[in-house]
Amino acid sequence: MLKNALCSMLTSMARDGRIMVMEEISFDKPGTKKASGIIRNLKLKGNILFLIDRPDENFIKSLRNLNYVRFQDPMSLNVYDVACSEYLVTFRESLKLLEKRLEPSTPECGESAE
Repeated sequence: MLKNALCSMLTSMARDGRIMVMEEISFDKPGTKKASGIIRNLKLKGNILFLIDRPDENFIKSLRNLNYVRFQDPMSLNVYDVACSEYLVTFRESLKLLEKRLEPSTPECGESAE
């Protein structure tokens, strides 16, 4: 049931154009000013959730000072995180993991694979 709710919310966000899939972003050194500039150029307003499967230390440090940005692993994404976000930004590898997790044949947490 939770998987269906998550799929429904993500579908709604995608329909509304609130999911962005990006190539990897890397920072040579941490820089909140550079990170906020990227978000501004993407024209994202409100709470932003980044799905990241392999955290880049400089990327995290660059964005963590922005109180409207949160991070989540695609394998741990839940309905609450999506509901609290205006935009979801993901990278190709993270999207592949999320798609695998949400496949109909994949059991939800606590369910058997029967």
